[in-house]
Amino acid sequence: MQLKVEEGTFVVVDFETATPSGRSPEPMELAAMCVKPNLIIDSKYTFNRLMRLPPGVYLTSFDIQQTGISQNDLNAAASQESVFLKFSDYLPKGNFLFVAQNANYESNIFNRFSKLNYLFASSIFIDTIKIAKYLFPHLKDYKLDTLSEQFSIPIHYNRHRALPDVEMTIKLFVELLKKGVKERKFTTISDLNIIASIKRNTIIDQPSLF
Repeated sequence: MQLKVEEGTFVVVDFETATPSGRSPEPMELAAMCVKPNLIIDSKYTFNRLMRLPPGVYLTSFDIQQTGISQNDLNAAASQESVFLKFSDYLPKGNFLFVAQNANYESNIFNRFSKLNYLFASSIFIDTIKIAKYLFPHLKDYKLDTLSEQFSIPIHYNRHRALPDVEMTIKLFVELLKKGVKERKFTTISDLNIIASIKRNTIIDQPSLF
């Protein structure tokens, strides 16, 4: 018997990244929250860490203005590898799916660190944008703020920090699932996978859609 959408466990993630010229974005903050069966947002099950950038990589003025994160904040943080290992301990022990807004962006970063945990590259990754396009095919755009407005989800005052963005994304994700199930657009995890999962194990240079 196929697992229903409401019976799934989902880990919603978001990275904030530094954008050094001439190289891939470097993760500097990771946040995650969990949706448990019955579409319950478990606010106690929250992960949020800054991480130190690799040697020779520094924040741009855009990064600082966008996030409010300073170079001193990152210099005092744990290494990227340490944070990803800590995040491994956070992950549910049973089956789960990753979720993100514009999931290719987060997926590409996880792929780079998959040597620390194979689940970073092998787990199914659901994209909220794909669900939204399936349910709302005629929106002007599919940015997080635009989609949140569809469900009267407040725009967080501290947007473009990882945890506030996860808090918005997880609320959006649950509302999208409720709408899809209610309208019988999808009913099972398998349906959701077909509609909204992304291809894994392929690194794609793609800008953040925020």
